[in-house]
Amino acid sequence: MWVSRFARVKKLKHKIAEQLCKRGILRSGEDDVLLVFSRKIYPEINPEPERQIMDRLRDAIFTDTDQVEPRTVVLLSLAKSTNVLKVNFDKKKLKSRKDRIERIINGEVTGKATKEAIEAMQAAVVVAIMFSAIY
Repeated sequence: MWVSRFARVKKLKHKIAEQLCKRGILRSGEDDVLLVFSRKIYPEINPEPERQIMDRLRDAIFTDTDQVEPRTVVLLSLAKSTNVLKVNFDKKKLKSRKDRIERIINGEVTGKATKEAIEAMQAAVVVAIMFSAIY
């Protein structure tokens, strides 16, 4: 249901990028294509938030800790479902940790209370993304 709502949001990529510009992570610019067309571009100016996200994912996947933050679980779930993990991590290493990833996503690593918090957070993330994309 929420995926179809995202599909209807016009210029979703640009709306999200503008929010990241306001936070000082990206900057907005224009680029010429073949000297005929122009397009909006959003180069990264602060790589730290992305590095922190990758570190959190790496720690969750490639260590055996039982302490995985709910927001990291949500992030891992989104990254797995959109195939972002395969782009950013070695595929063979990911395959060897497939069971751990599934256990984390299903809340088995974090316990029942955290699993409930994760489910609530996942719902909140969907609402927040839809709200920020629409307005």
